[in-house]
Amino acid sequence: MPPPDSHKQLKPEQVTVLKQWIEAGAPSGGHWSFQPIAAPDVPTSTWGYNPIDAFIFQQLQSAGLQPNEEAQRERLLRRVTLALTGLPPTLEELDAFLSDDSPDAYEKVVDRLLMSQHFGELHGVAMDGRRSVRRHERLSCRRTSRHVAVARLGDRSLQPQHALQ
Repeated sequence: MPPPDSHKQLKPEQVTVLKQWIEAGAPSGGHWSFQPIAAPDVPTSTWGYNPIDAFIFQQLQSAGLQPNEEAQRERLLRRVTLALTGLPPTLEELDAFLSDDSPDAYEKVVDRLLMSQHFGELHGVAMDGRRSVRRHERLSCRRTSRHVAVARLGDRSLQPQHALQ
C-alpha cells in the first residue's frame, strides 16, 4: 500500500475487482518464488542438439518458419570468438579447430575462450583511463601480429611498417 502521505486512492473499478476477489475466497496460490520448480515437457523434435533446440523449433514452426542450415565451422569459430573476446580468431586457432574432428571440438573452443585473458574485455566497463589504454595496446599488438602473419604468407605490402622494426 502506498504511504498515507502520498494521498493516492484506488479507483472505483479497482475497489470492485478487490471486492470480487475477496468474495471468491481471495485465492492467491502463494508467491511464485515459493512454488516448486517443475520441468516443462520437452516437445519432440528431430532438429537440434539439446532440449532448448526443441522449444526453439516449436516456436519456428508455429510462426511458419524453418531453421537455417548449420553454419560452416570457420563461421562458427569466428562468431564464438568475436562474441566472447571481441577479437577474431587467429590463423593458429582456426587451423587447430578445423583439424579437430572430435565431437566436442566446439565445446573445447568455448572452454578455452572462457579461460582466455581476453574473455569479457569487450563487455567490461573501463574502471579508469589506464585500463582502457592497456586494452587498446593489447588489441593493437594482436592486430599487428596478424598483419605480420599475413605478410609472412607472401604479401609484404600488408605488413605494417612498425612491425618490421
